Amino acid sequence: MAAVLGFPSPEQVDVHRGFVDAGGTSLGAVRLRNVLNAATGLELPVTVAFDYPTPLALARHLLSLLLASGSTVTDDPIAALDQLRFALKATALDAADQDELVTGLRDILEAFSIGQGTTAEGNEELEGARDDDLIELIGKEFGIS
Repeated sequence: MAAVLGFPSPEQVDVHRGFVDAGGTSLGAVRLRNVLNAATGLELPVTVAFDYPTPLALARHLLSLLLASGSTVTDDPIAALDQLRFALKATALDAADQDELVTGLRDILEAFSIGQGTTAEGNEELEGARDDDLIELIGKEFGIS
């Protein structure tokens, strides 16, 4: 949405502010729909930016469509990481969800490190990290709090 509205960065988009209130036009809504279709593989209607006027509402709608479509994780790990980022940005996490996410990410990082010929103990940066540190890192990386 930031690119369509001409914002320098996604952080400058207020996720609670409506598309039209943020300067969106009908032509911008079509551009946004086209970008989203290309990024998600979905076939969204031209009115999607008006039907779900805030970035938060739109992101949640897209996430629900992707989950309902049985969208599978791609064989491309970078694309899978992008899917994870998208899902995390669209979701408000409570403390229990954050704890579960941190545990899951630690498991993934450990498996990846072991699979790359290193040991989990070799990753000192994560080894001593507290849950609060990891949650803060996740929040900064994915733009969630």
